[in-house]
Amino acid sequence: MSHPSIENTKKRNLPFSSTFLVGLLFFTFYLLGDFFPDYWWSTHSSHFIGKSLKYAGFLFALFFLILSFFPKGIQQISRLVQIPKKLSHPIIWFLSLLMGFLFYQFPMLADFYGEAYLLNSQAHQTVISVSQEAHNELFTFGLNPWAGQKTIFALISYIAYFSGETIYTCILYFDAFFGFCFMLTWLYFIHGCLKNWTWKFILTLAVCTAPFLLNFYGHLEINAIVLWVNLFWTTQLVRYFNKRDSKSLWMLFLLFILCLKIHAISVLFAPVLIYLCIAHYLKASVSSNFITWRRIFAFVLAPVFAIGAFCYFFVFKDYNDPRNLDFTVTEYDRLFLPILSPEAPLDRYSLFSFNHIFDYFSELLLWSPIALFLLVVIVISYRKRVNWQQEELILTSTLLILFASFFFVVNPLLSMQMDWDLFSFPTPILLVVTVLLIKQLEDSDLWIKAMPICFAIAILNVPFFMVHSSRTALSQKLESLGIRIYQTYYEWSAQTIHNSFGLIENDRTALLDRRNKLLYKISDYSIEGNDREYGILWRKGGEQFLKIEHNYSSAYVYLEKALSYYPEDKISMFYMIETCLLLDLPEEAYQYSLALQPKNYPSEKAASITVIQSALFASYYDKALEHSELHLVKWPDDLTMKEINYRLSNKLAVEELKNFFIKN
Repeated sequence: MSHPSIENTKKRNLPFSSTFLVGLLFFTFYLLGDFFPDYWWSTHSSHFIGKSLKYAGFLFALFFLILSFFPKGIQQISRLVQIPKKLSHPIIWFLSLLMGFLFYQFPMLADFYGEAYLLNSQAHQTVISVSQEAHNELFTFGLNPWAGQKTIFALISYIAYFSGETIYTCILYFDAFFGFCFMLTWLYFIHGCLKNWTWKFILTLAVCTAPFLLNFYGHLEINAIVLWVNLFWTTQLVRYFNKRDSKSLWMLFLLFILCLKIHAISVLFAPVLIYLCIAHYLKASVSSNFITWRRIFAFVLAPVFAIGAFCYFFVFKDYNDPRNLDFTVTEYDRLFLPILSPEAPLDRYSLFSFNHIFDYFSELLLWSPIALFLLVVIVISYRKRVNWQQEELILTSTLLILFASFFFVVNPLLSMQMDWDLFSFPTPILLVVTVLLIKQLEDSDLWIKAMPICFAIAILNVPFFMVHSSRTALSQKLESLGIRIYQTYYEWSAQTIHNSFGLIENDRTALLDRRNKLLYKISDYSIEGNDREYGILWRKGGEQFLKIEHNYSSAYVYLEKALSYYPEDKISMFYMIETCLLLDLPEEAYQYSLALQPKNYPSEKAASITVIQSALFASYYDKALEHSELHLVKWPDDLTMKEINYRLSNKLAVEELKNFFIKN
């Protein structure tokens, strides 16, 4: 029979041991990211920084993990953050301004995430005049998926127009300002909810080192303001329960309209807001609390999921979507991932595939790993001490369920790895839920074990930001992401890898070496005859040999490989024609030009001229004559072609036509 004191000791130590084990699990995630960077893509940043920095980071993190076994030492350290109350407001403003300064001063070296690719080409331009379309977008209201993006870009256009600054500079100001707003809102929220300064410090660390914060570091997107309004609305929802008056409720409603204008994702606030309104105005007529988990499930979650399932299967019909982005999608195309797998090579990624589930789990580690760690520990070890029926906790948790569930079914059009910024939108709600849980456990011993582990996680997050300040490291990271995309989501993998190589384009030797290693590395996943992304990668290599290295034999090999994997690639065909002519293979050039002509690349007229040129170089004068006559039917004013046609018809020095063609 066990001794009572021993049993009590075991019960007392259980939360401590479980906290350490959860912390060790998070530490393992980062180790796996270093060992298997192409697989653990959200925790792999340490793999791409210098070895000395990497090892130092892991050792410091391990030190703090071990420190969690010494609670007395932790209590001594915690006294360092017991700041007098009279300094709280200056400290909040100082930290918020400091973070805003960091956001502006240290933007990403290069930005390829999310919709940034749309702005990269024009980011360093000034705005001479604001279009009528931008004016309409700013002052009209819409709920389509891209309405918010158009609204914010229109606003940035006005800022650039009146300031005379480039679009990029205005976005830096925009991100830094709303990053400052985010930190100010967050710090005042935790200051108002909590009394323990150690917890305030831990939760400040949970945001300041969270990977989602990269959205504020000069990211060429609208996410900065979206993250702030999501946080602000959720914190106002919590504050409503302090007063429970109609004024606070109406304020929530007005903020909701603003949120909808900024981004359509805010429509997920609506079910909770509607239910809150009903609860508010029925509070006098019901004897018990109207906000309970049972009622929330019956009147909020179940109806929302039912409506969502109906739209998924019968309105958008995305359950059987091909996912192919050969053509530009409209606003309501490809919104959600299919349940039924598309045809190969897109069959590796569907709604309930392991690849998607793992990617979504990896995405969670880019929200706020510290908040996620605290949430897991609370659920495992402290759940019995939490009042899960607290009304504000019920509603904020409902929001988290709605947001997390919605983004689970959303189709990451650029892959989860490159659209991670969009999928970080639920983070503010996760943070608020974490605060509400900690508020109930503020007087417990959780902070004693949690603080050193939170330090460890914060240290392990630092490489995520470091990578984006180094051209070499970012190039390697993007290449690794591209490999993971190719093996899973598939779409946009070649573009991501091309972006990674573009960062080191001046080092031609290293570029060729990395490209060759990559092509070999992912060859096991390739599908000959039906692999657009792999074919494009071979084409990019051929383009480098053709245009930069002037190694036409190697260019021919690469382009031939490209066409064996992607036979319909018109760009590869066009390069192959040029390569064949340079290698004195005019007959092959002519055959490729015939295959290219129906594709009208690079234009219908140019494709027609290419066929005639290839025929002349191959000395196929009769065919060249036929093609020239067809050409003149469509373009009768082409004087050069008239001369060529005349000489071919009359057989006047036709052997010299190839030179004549080049001169003209």
